[in-house]
Amino acid sequence: ARRAQETDSVVIMLGHNDGATPSIFTRRATGVLDQLTSVPHVYWLTMREPRYAGANQILRGLTKRYPNLRLIDWAHQIKTAWTAKDGLHLNGAGATGMAKLILASLR
Repeated sequence: ARRAQETDSVVIMLGHNDGATPSIFTRRATGVLDQLTSVPHVYWLTMREPRYAGANQILRGLTKRYPNLRLIDWAHQIKTAWTAKDGLHLNGAGATGMAKLILASLR
């Protein structure tokens, strides 16, 4: 309810649990974006490929439907040394790398 008072930008990193199921991911992503149509700048981080390539493709398509949506290319910036053995969950260096990428994207 106070969103308009606090910021003109929202950063999103969601989809890992739904990314492998296009219909569910699309429905949930559009649900989030429909709630943010009044926010001037919405940034969504892409997910690691090839595992989430389909979800990233859906996000690229959604940029045509939602003019306030911009993607941050996390999928091609993440380094193996930034994650736990599962290749997904971030360690301290990964959290720092993600934060720096987000800040650079917001400028």
